[in-house]
Amino acid sequence: MLSALFTLGIYIVGVFAQDIRNIGLVTKSPAVISVTRVIYYLLPNFHNFNAIAAAAHGEHIPGSLVAQNTLYAVLYASLVLLAAAAVFSRRNLK
Repeated sequence: MLSALFTLGIYIVGVFAQDIRNIGLVTKSPAVISVTRVIYYLLPNFHNFNAIAAAAHGEHIPGSLVAQNTLYAVLYASLVLLAAAAVFSRRNLK
């Protein structure tokens, strides 16, 4: 149950990642800008993967966009797995 809720939460936050960054820009507070920038770079940015509008209008999706998104996904997943491995390596799960 928790896994499903966390997954849904990460998905929702990932969809609105650019809006989180823009909150800091709207407030014009240096502290809020710094915090939202850190949050923006830590969370996945699923807006990069949105090609629905181009596909719906019959536009060609460039191969470079597919390659960039694939590289981003692989790097992000690798970093998350490395962080999880570092956290769980200290735990005694026996």
